[in-house]
Amino acid sequence: MLSVGADRNTHRVPYGKVNDWSGIDHNLLTFWQKLAAGTNGVVTPANVADAAALGGELVVAQKQIFGAALREFAATGEVTGMRAVFRDAVGRRYAEYYQAVEGDTDKASQETFLNGTKIDMIGTGVSAGLSVIDPLDGPLATATGTRSRLGEKVDAGHDALALTAKLYARLATGELRPWEVEMLLGVLAGYISARETERKAFIKKQRMFACFGRINQSPIFVSAPVE
Repeated sequence: MLSVGADRNTHRVPYGKVNDWSGIDHNLLTFWQKLAAGTNGVVTPANVADAAALGGELVVAQKQIFGAALREFAATGEVTGMRAVFRDAVGRRYAEYYQAVEGDTDKASQETFLNGTKIDMIGTGVSAGLSVIDPLDGPLATATGTRSRLGEKVDAGHDALALTAKLYARLATGELRPWEVEMLLGVLAGYISARETERKAFIKKQRMFACFGRINQSPIFVSAPVE
């Protein structure tokens, strides 16, 4: 169920509304709207999708850092920097390979490096898949008539946490340096500022249209009955 004046395929609801299902007779609500109404907007298809995607991003970030730690250990015999949190896990993984190849350190290092590369490649592939799925939460909320102010916040929170996980992983693996992260955050801050300006302009326009609607319904503009 779409609402006039709302952005299609996003979590955004029209000005003056809290959600898509408010003001609708309970018997006319769809299954998803009843579920959303019964949980105060917490359980919706889009919110579940966001939560699942965030969980996937956090797991991917952890795997990518672990993969980088394995490769570093295979090359240098050490695990340093932000990757050091996985030092013990890397040591155990290397010990397993060392026993499997009967004490051949070169083969153990090679297996450790290949395992790290494999983990990183799988993580990159999963992350790419999640990036494709992420834009679908808005259309999902629209299609099921479960957009809400809470959904907007959940979507924004998911995006912020997912981005944080990705940047942290890139820093930990050495793919990005601190100054590069600062530059990216600066660009992102500019984009958010522009979108916020756009959002305020959208709300202002909605208020103007609502005002015009009330004026148009005023008795002053209602034609007197012709006798």
